[in-house]
Amino acid sequence: MATLMMKKIAEDLNKTRVLDENGALVAYYALLPADFSGGDSKLYLENPTSQRRMYRIYQNMKPFLFPIVPAHDCTVIYLTSDVGVEITVAEHLEEYIYDSQ
Repeated sequence: MATLMMKKIAEDLNKTRVLDENGALVAYYALLPADFSGGDSKLYLENPTSQRRMYRIYQNMKPFLFPIVPAHDCTVIYLTSDVGVEITVAEHLEEYIYDSQ
């Protein structure tokens, strides 16, 4: 229910487009301010493509979150309210090798 409400709110916001290396649209995102949502700020992230995608969320140019969003779906990510923090989103393309040693 909260995600549907956030999606409706995000429709009226200025969403930022995320493009892949070929210029194709892979995501929309919008920041919902803390004072508007009553608490921590929220990031609305929408995947308009026909396949599940992983994104990289940056906080002041450092990656800190890697959400996976199903095809034609959206998610709301709760963020702490820090003044002067820049949030950006990019498509996650790199593969990591987990070394348990």
